[in-house]
Amino acid sequence: MLLRVLAGLLIAAPVLLAQSGPDRVEVPPSTDAGLIALSDEGWAYVPATAAHERAQVVVLLHGAGGTARRMIDRFRRVADAEGVVLVAAKSAGRTWGLIEAMAQSHGHGLYRFVGGDSARVERALAELRRSEGIAPERVVLAGFSDGASFALSLGPAQPRLYDAILAFSPGFIHRPDSVSGRQPIFIAHGRSDPILSFERSRGQIATTLRAAGHEVTFFAFGGGHLMPEEAVAEAFRFLD
Repeated sequence: MLLRVLAGLLIAAPVLLAQSGPDRVEVPPSTDAGLIALSDEGWAYVPATAAHERAQVVVLLHGAGGTARRMIDRFRRVADAEGVVLVAAKSAGRTWGLIEAMAQSHGHGLYRFVGGDSARVERALAELRRSEGIAPERVVLAGFSDGASFALSLGPAQPRLYDAILAFSPGFIHRPDSVSGRQPIFIAHGRSDPILSFERSRGQIATTLRAAGHEVTFFAFGGGHLMPEEAVAEAFRFLD
């Protein structure tokens, strides 16, 4: 009962696409070495330092208006350093279907993670496994902005697929009625974020997830709606 009440507080809050803002991910220059084009506008990156057997795979979800390629480029440096395989899915629309559905209904109603964007995410991961022979030891779901909100909603609903969750500047979560997973979760948010509320992230979102049994680490940084190096580094220390 407590979980449904807490979840209802978040679901009932109005969610507007305009509040999500554009994908503001800043990326360093990159080359095509190790990049793999996937179907549905997805991309993957297998660094030379990565193992194919028992690899750690990080699945990336972009923000509103973003692309899979930009997310890959943003995380390539840390992937090289950590030997982590990256796979990034692209939403069918400007942003993820769950966020659009929540916006259209002003946060009311229940949504199922069947088909649509959740299927696109799973296809990207499956395609990487088939084409490159990747056998993941651990799969981590990570997202920025709308992608973070989607990761925090999708990940706990699929505990057999995702072992941990990284969320950079999320705006809300949708909790399914029944969740058996207890994945560890890392949330990072800028104290001066003008687009998605720092206080909601640190308060309602983290509280709801902890009440559901997740171990939540919250990392606050000075800055706005972005993924600074310090937050990315802290997230990967969390995974160690």
